[in-house]
Amino acid sequence: MRHPLLTIFILFTVVAGAGGARLHSLQSDQPPSFLDNNVKPTVVITLQRTVCYGTCPEYKVTIFADGRVLYEGVSSVKTKGQAWGRISRQKLEDLILEFQNIYYFNLNDSYTPGTKACPQSMTDMPAATTSLSWNGKSKTIVHYHGCRGLQVLDLLTQLENKIDEAVNVNKWVK
Repeated sequence: MRHPLLTIFILFTVVAGAGGARLHSLQSDQPPSFLDNNVKPTVVITLQRTVCYGTCPEYKVTIFADGRVLYEGVSSVKTKGQAWGRISRQKLEDLILEFQNIYYFNLNDSYTPGTKACPQSMTDMPAATTSLSWNGKSKTIVHYHGCRGLQVLDLLTQLENKIDEAVNVNKWVK
């Protein structure tokens, strides 16, 4: 007669082994299993892009601490609904460094028309909302792309584009 803990261990090993085949998949309906069971599935980075007067893609990307990426396509995108991907630990660390390089936690919460952080604006442009949760701190910034006149606006646009590049969002958007 087998010991109950041994049976549970064998069952866990078989299930974990079967689930491991999905680790290499970059796109699936289901979230990939964790790379490291010690890492909590917490959200680290988000990027949400909004519609514009034309056909700007509307979607949200959520990057978790274990490297999982959740894409949620809404409109003017190739893939509508949810899709899953993964980025490497190095790409995640590189993105966090990009946030740090622009002193993200020291920036305004909003760069939208009618605020001092948006000295000039054009209409009918999309917006991007980013967030970072890191080392016990969290921040969200709304960036309307019609705002002009400050260097930080270009830095935010570059950061947003780097997030898109890191997760290879074009596989879902174009």
